[in-house]
Amino acid sequence: MKNQVAGSKKRIVIFIDWFYPAYKAGGPIKSVFNIVSVLKESHEIRIITSAYDLDGTEVNLVHNELIQQEGCAVIYLTKENQNTKTVKSLVVGFNPDVIYYNSVFSIHFTMIPLFLFKYAFKTIIAPRGMLGKGALKIKPVKKSIFLFLAKRFLFSKKMLWHASTEFEVKEIRAVFGEKTNVLIAQNMSSPVTDRTQSNTTKESGTLHLVFLSRISEKKNLLFLIEALVHNLELNVQLDIYGPIEDEAYWKKCNELMNKDNRLKYAGVVQPHEIAEILQQYHFSVLPTIHENYGHSIAESITSLVPVLVSKNTPWINLVEYNVGYDLELNEKVWLNCINKLISMSQVEYNKMITSCELFSYKNILSEEIIQHNQKLFSFES
Repeated sequence: MKNQVAGSKKRIVIFIDWFYPAYKAGGPIKSVFNIVSVLKESHEIRIITSAYDLDGTEVNLVHNELIQQEGCAVIYLTKENQNTKTVKSLVVGFNPDVIYYNSVFSIHFTMIPLFLFKYAFKTIIAPRGMLGKGALKIKPVKKSIFLFLAKRFLFSKKMLWHASTEFEVKEIRAVFGEKTNVLIAQNMSSPVTDRTQSNTTKESGTLHLVFLSRISEKKNLLFLIEALVHNLELNVQLDIYGPIEDEAYWKKCNELMNKDNRLKYAGVVQPHEIAEILQQYHFSVLPTIHENYGHSIAESITSLVPVLVSKNTPWINLVEYNVGYDLELNEKVWLNCINKLISMSQVEYNKMITSCELFSYKNILSEEIIQHNQKLFSFES
């Protein structure tokens, strides 16, 4: 039984594989950072994470000690300290009201602590799109074995699952059953960034596209590269930014890119540079196999840059809002749309910029979304 002092802040422990200043894992880090931003005044938050970024580089901060970072206490654990003894001391001594796991498949930051504490504290698990059909098709045997065992030994009916959308609710219940306890709290995004329309040139006959995401099979960059390489006559420029997560996949992309000087890899972008980079282009593109949210899509729209994405995200019916296009993963469909964007005039494009701003305030940054995230951590088990 917890002895909560009247009026004192509730305590949250968050387990996540990477946290700022690590940034190469993209969306999951942003999701947790935005939760912390909303809750840090009303809750005492402790984040337990690794001392490394996605590519294995070390975080340039003190390791294995609790430090103040981004409005909460964070500990960056080196590999030798990612053990049950350390985790127990960090959690039991803190005595949290809620433990939040920002993953399903992480060994050190979900499975081990969940095994240790699954009946001791209220538990929230955020699958972050890992249970979608597209995501489960990547390394399917390994994931199916884990889920088979986890349903029997790790997960309990009292746990709450954090879904970002109605679509993700269906994904979670398809795996764990219709009676699974799920609450929707849409992810939050960065603030709207000003974009002076007079400085945004969109001449009919040209098109500058940007891909800004992790380079992996799931993000499906190769699909877009193949479509463009098959149509060399199109006046299109595609610049690619993002950490290379899958070297074998990147090799396939790079081999085709070397045949087409319209395509360029431009490196990795720091989080504070994203809006400025995006605004150099007409549209951002993401032909993803699956997204439970899609931070890069939301960030593009809040940067007032329209999007061209697959239908495998929650961002659908974008044409109705005049903020972009969501398309089936069919090369002909994508090329027809790209041709349309090439011919788009400045007047048409400026209308899309205005629509992005209106859409951002109504559908990405609303007070209702903030309230849903606050409610998430007040659930009764």
